Amino acid sequence: MDRGDSRFVDALRWAGVGGSTALWGTLSLGSSLFDRTGAYQHFCMVEWSRECLRVAGVTAKVSGLEHVLRDRPQIIFSNHSSFADICVLAAHLPVQFRWLAKRELFKVPFIGWHLARSGHLMIDRGDRESATRLLARAAAKVRSGVNVLVFPEGTRSLDGSLQPFKKGVFHLAIDAGVPLLPIRLLGAHRILPRGTRRLVPGEVEMRVGPPLDASGLTRDDLGALMERVRSAMIELGRGAGEGQAEGEWTASGTEAGAGGNGHDRGVPAASASA
Repeated sequence: MDRGDSRFVDALRWAGVGGSTALWGTLSLGSSLFDRTGAYQHFCMVEWSRECLRVAGVTAKVSGLEHVLRDRPQIIFSNHSSFADICVLAAHLPVQFRWLAKRELFKVPFIGWHLARSGHLMIDRGDRESATRLLARAAAKVRSGVNVLVFPEGTRSLDGSLQPFKKGVFHLAIDAGVPLLPIRLLGAHRILPRGTRRLVPGEVEMRVGPPLDASGLTRDDLGALMERVRSAMIELGRGAGEGQAEGEWTASGTEAGAGGNGHDRGVPAASASA
């Protein structure tokens, strides 16, 4: 396929994604007028995700769904390297959940309207006081029985390797005291490479690990909890050849021997998903 044909096919795929977003976003918004539970809006999100994956030519290989808790709430921790992550997770997780998403996403037409009207949780990474207040509200919602999905890296990975974690979502985990479900997505960074608008058909592997107990923890356990979740996600990626070596990591949010400017190196802000 030459470059011109490739651009044309890309344009068709994006047109399909855009049309699906407008359709299911409108249905979700309309349903919010009579369904305040968010159940129908979640159905719309699942169908939108499946349709976007079909249009983009993306398939998923899923394992470990038996670890997903059906009888009690959990906080779902997943790595993040592409917009495709969102669709794969929504299309294949067998329970309802709510995203913990950055404030900017709530301003995106259709997607933002869906988030706001269906009970998804906002985090403001630019305002520490607001972020702390919103995380406390999120913890109360989890304790009431709502599953919440977070991206602990706080930014998308370029090559699929795990980035240093942000601390905010782990404060949420300690305050909520519910099990933590680790998930590793492999290959998603190739579907929609960060910084491009190319949709590349392919397969994403979704591996779900056993839940981790987070009951009875205090803020003193924050670093150890971060390392437990990270170790579980690294283990889920074993043998996949994903990205670069993920190396040793400390609770301060830095990789051993790594440099960098701190932007993606665990700055202790209450950050959530990207």
